[in-house]
Amino acid sequence: MHTTPVGVPVYHQDKFFNPKAPAPMDAPWEYEQIEGFYRVQHTTFNIGHQEAFEVSDFSARPQEDYSS
Repeated sequence: MHTTPVGVPVYHQDKFFNPKAPAPMDAPWEYEQIEGFYRVQHTTFNIGHQEAFEVSDFSARPQEDYSS
């Protein structure tokens, strides 16, 4: 997971070690807004760029009420 401003692209080691390589100036992904926060709408995620998992394979936890 990366925390970046909306619309900012994320680069990896290939760009770090070759800063003159071409790279997009805008992030290519779509966002959704949830409770005032923006989140990228990915269909998969991975940990350490090793193995990808489908987002649809996981379910969200029920929201807890912290108002009391």
